[in-house]
Amino acid sequence: MKAKIATIQRMRSVAVKSLLNPSPHSSFAVALAATALFATSLALAQATTPPPATETPTATPPTTTDPPTAPTPPPVFDVPLAVNGARVYVIVDRFSEFGGTVVSQTPLELVLKEPSGRMRTILKARIFEVVPLLDEPKRTRVEVEFRDGRRQVGLLLDDGFESLTIEIGGISTTYKRELIMRTLAIPTDEELYQRAKESIEPDQYSARLSLCSWLYERKMYEECHAELLSLLEATDNFEAKQLLKEVKAQLVVIANAAARLDDDDATSEDDAETPESKGPRDRAAEQLKGRILTADEVNLIRVYEMDLEHPPKVEVDDSLIRTIFEKYATDALVPSSSEARAAWFTKEPIEVVKLLFALKARELYPRIDVQTEPSSLNVFRTKIHNAWLINNCATSRCHGGVDAGRFILHTRDWKSVRVRYTNLLVLERTTLDGRPLIDFDEPSMSLLYQMALPRTEARLPHPTVRGWEPVFTPGRRALAEDFLLWARDMRMPRPVYPIEYEPPRLRETKAVGSGGNDR
Repeated sequence: MKAKIATIQRMRSVAVKSLLNPSPHSSFAVALAATALFATSLALAQATTPPPATETPTATPPTTTDPPTAPTPPPVFDVPLAVNGARVYVIVDRFSEFGGTVVSQTPLELVLKEPSGRMRTILKARIFEVVPLLDEPKRTRVEVEFRDGRRQVGLLLDDGFESLTIEIGGISTTYKRELIMRTLAIPTDEELYQRAKESIEPDQYSARLSLCSWLYERKMYEECHAELLSLLEATDNFEAKQLLKEVKAQLVVIANAAARLDDDDATSEDDAETPESKGPRDRAAEQLKGRILTADEVNLIRVYEMDLEHPPKVEVDDSLIRTIFEKYATDALVPSSSEARAAWFTKEPIEVVKLLFALKARELYPRIDVQTEPSSLNVFRTKIHNAWLINNCATSRCHGGVDAGRFILHTRDWKSVRVRYTNLLVLERTTLDGRPLIDFDEPSMSLLYQMALPRTEARLPHPTVRGWEPVFTPGRRALAEDFLLWARDMRMPRPVYPIEYEPPRLRETKAVGSGGNDR
């Protein structure tokens, strides 16, 4: 008996070691044999265990029947997969996927309305992924993630149930929905800057310096300059001082490129010579001193370009509210009771502006004080005018000097808001051979856009001019996307500013204003 027990113990030891520490080269058969060996040892142990010497009778327990095991309930989704009313694309498995609008949902099911009108109910437990479709404004910058891992950045045209259409470098491209994993809206650099600025505390000097470096990398030199000056007022940081030197150098380069004029063509404002005594090029240079918009005209343009969903900072005087009550007393939009009228003097200024727009009281628009730039005009400043228009198109030998031809931009004091808005008006009101410089209905066909492309890519290439180089080169495609996005973001239909202005030119061109006022 003792020999059998020893044998059983040895068998158990070998079996346990085989199961817990299998060799990487052992086969499944070895593991199976170890399992059988272990089972055999248990059987032998039970067979060789002697019965107890005496047995004490015990009462037989009552027979109990276990209740049947309840089926495992399906998983419950307490968090909604999508909000009701949202457009989504549902991927069930590799064989089943479809799009629709979310009608309702429970913790177990999702109900969709397909484009055909058919209602479809899906168990959430069967769904692999629910992809939300974008309802962003057209020309929103997006990143497309393909199912093969590729990523593509472009301007959104349509995120539909059957396909996705984006614009890349002015070319519209459509992809089948089966190739797309998801589409994500990408914030602009300006939006990222504002978010970062709001999230950083004044005493977080390292974070503020990192923000300055980020601005410098994205060539947002004016914003970087302002942030560095603010940072150096609070702390004496060596890296910030070095970066400030580099930023100042970049700003000088930009300023020199924009303001550079040939000495032979430049004329002094204090020059006492009469126009008749000057040469042809001197008289041509005089023509470049066209009128610059006034501060009041700049403010009026801001009024017409305001986005009421994301308004700039505005101020209105109480006298303007009183004038509204006097001139539009009989209009249904204007309150008649004293209590209701008194309440208007405590409302936010933007509410007064909305009332003026609803009344179409255009004669009162000049009395609105717009203290910050509307978003579209801010994009024009940072992404177009200061980013490449002045550097590439407004030099003295291009469209900023006497050889400019029919399209001339102001370059002196180009950082001035008055000069910038003047150049905007030049771009909007100038046509060449019947084509607008900026086509807001079809931005990719704008002459300004086409003539900034390489000649081999442009439908309307820039004339052959010595020294001309394209702006929208393959390495600078972001500039082209910024232009298209800005043109689409401008208010449509285009308002006609009530400003009398004739763009500067040396030859005859047609200056027009398109669209009409809806305010």
